[in-house]
Amino acid sequence: MIIATQNWIFARMAIYFSLYQIVLVSWIIKVFRWKDQKLVYLVLVAIYFLYFFYENVITLNIQYRSDYITWFS
Repeated sequence: MIIATQNWIFARMAIYFSLYQIVLVSWIIKVFRWKDQKLVYLVLVAIYFLYFFYENVITLNIQYRSDYITWFS
């Protein structure tokens, strides 16, 4: 992404390869024993949830508001 400050095509390549890394993370689960795979899967899902919450809510301060779904009146 540092190189992308000079040319836009490098930013696009970085985005494509980051998506590829997310797909490869799912193969990490198969490295573990069969009885440990469920635990590893749940840990990875929890880590991704925490990461995206931190990235969107805390860092970018994105507030979701809906006209149809209301939690508090």
